[in-house]
Amino acid sequence: HPEVQNMYISVFGELADRLKDCESFDGISSRLMLSWQWMGWNALPGLKWGYDDWTVGQFTKDTGVNVPGKAKDPKRFKTRFTFLTGPARRKWVKWRCDKMFDFYRRLRDRIRQAKPSAKLFLNYTGPDNRCVLSKGLLNHMLEIGIDYKRFTNEPGIVVIPSILYGRRYATPVADAKHLEKMVDEEFKTVASMGDRGVMIYSNYFEVNKRLD
Repeated sequence: HPEVQNMYISVFGELADRLKDCESFDGISSRLMLSWQWMGWNALPGLKWGYDDWTVGQFTKDTGVNVPGKAKDPKRFKTRFTFLTGPARRKWVKWRCDKMFDFYRRLRDRIRQAKPSAKLFLNYTGPDNRCVLSKGLLNHMLEIGIDYKRFTNEPGIVVIPSILYGRRYATPVADAKHLEKMVDEEFKTVASMGDRGVMIYSNYFEVNKRLD
């Protein structure tokens, strides 16, 4: 929604304005950790999300595609989902990717008002499996609104995939298995979106005292 986008852009702008004189300031990271404590301000959760009246109305306005499922019909969400993930899926996914790409470029541009060399970093840790329909890293990213082809030569936006490892499920073999992702072709494609990078993220262990 435009109000959500404007709010998020204003937060990034204030941060960039405050940090612009710091020599080490190279940009702002916007974490895409969709499956944990995620507010949904900077990506779409997946293709199982986004069938509300406002979003579908905007899609019809922009594309001319008439979507079945009238407002106030309690079955409209299922009807829209079936249509937009079926015969209209290509246009639906493209429209969502168009909107997100425009949003990310405006985030980058606002950061660069403060410092022209600064970048927008999108740290991607994977989807919420409850919200996606397809398999494969690149397909997951399309479902959340990120088309890797658009970012390959786009300056100032860097998508960084992550590898989770560590104490929660750790064994030497398990940790080595996680690092094998770096040679996966789709992972390498994402790691080259706008720049080259990988985030190694520790899957920490939480200890909580039981209170009875």
